[in-house]
Amino acid sequence: MAQRPEQQLPDASRRRERGPIGIYLVMIVLLLFIGSLIVNSYLSQVELRKQNRTSLVHEAEKRATALAYFLAERRNDVTGLLYGPGLKTLFANRALGTSPEHGWSSSLEAARREFVDLVESRRLGDELVYSRRHSSTPRACS
Repeated sequence: MAQRPEQQLPDASRRRERGPIGIYLVMIVLLLFIGSLIVNSYLSQVELRKQNRTSLVHEAEKRATALAYFLAERRNDVTGLLYGPGLKTLFANRALGTSPEHGWSSSLEAARREFVDLVESRRLGDELVYSRRHSSTPRACS
């Protein structure tokens, strides 16, 4: 009851055929898995960039709002000085033609005091809002 070599050949060839098919299936599954990881990574990066862009826009809007408020406050300071009693009196006395000896200098001093009080009273945290920045070389007035 020995098997003939002819009968063994078809079985062996079938085994050889199944072996490469199994390897191909495993390779296809691995390629699909790696492909899904790459796609997932790409989509995560796209979503992260979108969230980052949204966050940057939101932060820029907050800063713009804060800057607009700061500038509106400075505009109010200038308007307060312009319509304050110190400058009104100074320009009224100047328009009347008063000399520095007869009241014009006291009006100028009152306007200067108003300005100094404003400069010294406006602070942002611990720093003065209106502070002088000195350079090492004086600028020439032209």
